[in-house]
Amino acid sequence: MHRLGALAFLLLSVLPLHAQENIPPASNVDHKLLALRIAEEFAEPRYGVLLTRMQAQEAAWTEFCAAEPEQRNFSRLTEQFANAVNAWSSVELLRYGPVSDGFRYERIAYWPERKNDVERGLRRMLSESDVLTPDAMSKKSVAVQGLPALERLLYEGNARDALVASGNAQKRRCAAGVAISGNLKNVVQDIVNGWGPAKDQIRADDTIAREVVTRFATDLLTAYQVVGDLKLDAVMGKTAADVKPKAAQWWRSGLSSQTIALNLQAVADLTWIVLGPGDAGTSTVGAIDTAKKLAEELPLPLSEMAADDVQRRRLFLLRDAVRGARDLSGQYVPPALGITIGFNSLDGD
Repeated sequence: MHRLGALAFLLLSVLPLHAQENIPPASNVDHKLLALRIAEEFAEPRYGVLLTRMQAQEAAWTEFCAAEPEQRNFSRLTEQFANAVNAWSSVELLRYGPVSDGFRYERIAYWPERKNDVERGLRRMLSESDVLTPDAMSKKSVAVQGLPALERLLYEGNARDALVASGNAQKRRCAAGVAISGNLKNVVQDIVNGWGPAKDQIRADDTIAREVVTRFATDLLTAYQVVGDLKLDAVMGKTAADVKPKAAQWWRSGLSSQTIALNLQAVADLTWIVLGPGDAGTSTVGAIDTAKKLAEELPLPLSEMAADDVQRRRLFLLRDAVRGARDLSGQYVPPALGITIGFNSLDGD
């Protein structure tokens, strides 16, 4: 069977016969129990992994910069960066909770950036002479505090040569890497610490619990917009002539495709907690898994595939699969939770 036909068949096979019916909202949802389940089974474990990865990344930068030039292990920096990005991609869909305080979300991953803010801010910071520490970094522009700034330090231009060389320029770049990675560790530590008080609020107030569930569901549905519109459509354009490879998230490090797969796995995991076993949960998670597998099978980074007339067909398949999963989620998730969603997490409050 042709790949496109096979995908269409699979999407239809997971779509229940009554999917086009209006589903009445559930009236017996224990929002407090569900909010705590999401916090304890999804959010806290993933932020815990992210903290571990951020600690390892800071340690790698500290060790690298303290070593003699001939002993510097650049590959350890890139390995720990990839580990940190992957861990972030597994919890990136959550925009509500402690990550929303103090612009922590943007401080971890300022993307999509406006007007090349990260590059301009990093260039300016590298040209200055102030003392760079994690605490000092936390007071600088959010554009230079996070993973996108580290990506540039590691992958932009002659980044490797600049970091293994000697001299003041190398010391400044090393100081920036240590400060940014240390600040990232502190930001994620604050998120981890914030979940205890957040859960106390959930336990204490039914109204807050319902609001928390609504916000989690909003984040879940917004994830499809982020993947479909920002991570795929914005890069692909309407034709190969309109492609914007540098609009792909993590294009410098080549992590654009695998992080989309991790995004979709996170969506599937959260959806299963929300919907559980049964017709709705099985159908929706099945559709998400279809999209995730397509992302996992992408042979090249997204930025390299978008301009290729043959390879970009696979991106269209992925985008359509994401839209199919989005439609099922939009149909099933709000009524299953007894809520109404009228905005997405990108709109703000």
